[in-house]
Amino acid sequence: MMNWLPWKKSKEMDAEFVPARDPFLARPVVMPGVESARDSLGLIQIRRRSEPKGKVTRSLSRIFKMHYAMRVKLDKAGSVFWALIDGQRTLGDITGTMEGELAWTSAESRQATIEFTAMLMKRELIALQIDKTDSGTLVDAENKMR
Repeated sequence: MMNWLPWKKSKEMDAEFVPARDPFLARPVVMPGVESARDSLGLIQIRRRSEPKGKVTRSLSRIFKMHYAMRVKLDKAGSVFWALIDGQRTLGDITGTMEGELAWTSAESRQATIEFTAMLMKRELIALQIDKTDSGTLVDAENKMR
């Protein structure tokens, strides 16, 4: 919480956030409970089951064996992106591979990677794994000056 009194300094004001060197160093990983399969056109469909909200709805879904699932059908570029997610490749690696496979420019490939990552993260289908050496850290401003 920030201190609103200008003559008093808070500890948060002394520290600053140093961002990661490059966001494309993060590795996307598939969230637990997410399934994917190719359809007849070779495009990937992703499905994530979800528990119904509320006690009554949850009980009824168990009794009648009803399952709730979110389904996302990817286009050709999205299918290439999804197929490259293995937990080992970074977003930068995926960008480079998409650039070659889809004959895109570097800028188009980077933009598509950002958009696909954001879309899949909003739907809780993937998460980004960041190594400790690549992540931003909270650095004390006084130690930084030494």
